[in-house]
Parts: sequence; structure tokens; C-alpha cells
Amino acid sequence: MKHLYYGIYDNVAKCYAWVGENKSNETFARMCNVMQKDKNTFIGQSPADYVGYKLAQFEDETGEFHNDKEKVWEGKPHE
Repeated sequence: MKHLYYGIYDNVAKCYAWVGENKSNETFARMCNVMQKDKNTFIGQSPADYVGYKLAQFEDETGEFHNDKEKVWEGKPHE
């Protein structure tokens, strides 16, 4: 089974603020969009500072990791 790993990159700190597993690009982007609207989350406080990437895929039957960085989401400033 394939497992997908994502990261939220902080453009101010110049590092990943969060790395974890998610089901698909779409569900990861949805999670980020929800957090962007909630000012109690780190993304919601300054959404334009963050970009979401798909970082890797792990195949649990073979133990292989494949890095395939792809931008999936980008925060937008509050309007």
C-alpha cells in the first residue's frame, strides 16, 4: 500500500513547520484550506507565509521511499 507524506513549509523560518501523512493531494489541500481560515492555527495567523508540498511516497510492501516534491497548496493573505 502507498503512503503519501506532505510538508508545510514556512517561508519566514525557512524550514518545514509540519510533516505528516495524508491520503491525497486533495485531502491535504483541504486540510490546509481549513487551517488557513482558522486564526487559532499557525497557518491561520499568517497564511501567506506557508506552502504545502507532497514530499514522498512510501510503499509498505517493498519498503521503498520515493521523493517526488510537488507543490500542492499555497497560503493566501487574509482579505
